[in-house]
Amino acid sequence: MQTQSSFHAHGKLLLTAEYIVLDGAAALALPCRYGQRMEVKQSVSLGRIVACRSLDVDGQEWFAGRFDVEAGTILSTTDEDIAQRFLSIVTYLFSHKLEAFPANTQIEFVHQIDFARDWGLGTSSTLIYNMATWAEVDPYGLAEHTFGGSGYDIACAGAIGPIRYKRNSASPRFVAVDFNPSFKEDIYFVYLGQKQNSREGIKNYRALDNDSKKPHAIAEIEELNDNILHAKTLFEFEESIREHESIIANIIGMPKVQDLHFSDLDGVAKSLGAWGGDFVMLTYQGGHAALKKYCQTKGFEVVIPYQQMIL
Repeated sequence: MQTQSSFHAHGKLLLTAEYIVLDGAAALALPCRYGQRMEVKQSVSLGRIVACRSLDVDGQEWFAGRFDVEAGTILSTTDEDIAQRFLSIVTYLFSHKLEAFPANTQIEFVHQIDFARDWGLGTSSTLIYNMATWAEVDPYGLAEHTFGGSGYDIACAGAIGPIRYKRNSASPRFVAVDFNPSFKEDIYFVYLGQKQNSREGIKNYRALDNDSKKPHAIAEIEELNDNILHAKTLFEFEESIREHESIIANIIGMPKVQDLHFSDLDGVAKSLGAWGGDFVMLTYQGGHAALKKYCQTKGFEVVIPYQQMIL
């Protein structure tokens, strides 16, 4: 007998630098229309076996592995490092929800993202959320055990619209917010082609001597998040973004993306997430075609309008 089920999780974009979120700042996060789907099949087998296949946006397999859950071993794989990370997820789920892994059963997970793998929209976070949802365990606990981070990406994975997210010592908290700017046709997301390793970025941030700056910066950032959320005009939105960028750049010791790539843009550029790579947000009133042409002169080919990207 074979059973099958399906799960889906949303990708993420974060308007506040993740480093500041880790230090307790409330943040504005935007779930994406892009995400990852997971199909689960169960069939009769010898022992408790897990099989995993990961497919890209074109349906091409980029990872496969088979695992003995009880022994906690990799039976076969196309990539040892990825297999070890997936095994850590399965081992955690097995220890917290034994009944999800029936005896003499093979469970096959097939994951497929609907965005390019190098976009950094949450290949790992959507995987973790789907796996936790399937096993009916706390996704934040699974994320902390495996990949770490602030947890905002896990919140976005299951959200149905923009959220205000805050991490604290007890548990993450988030609430839905009404972020639907009247000027959203002037907001775009541009991929810089420099996929960012959030874990490395967080490690580098922790090494900085900036503790004295944090309390004041967090208060300012939270006030600016409110201004961004409630901006009535594009001008108000851009003014808050400029100030937001300056504060973050000062506290983490990194240059603003506007200065690096978009100094001549007739609009405002904002770094997202871990800063320095993946997507940036741009404001521009000249239309999608004109902005794409401008970005192509900078070497950036992917320019996505707000309504195409954000839930």
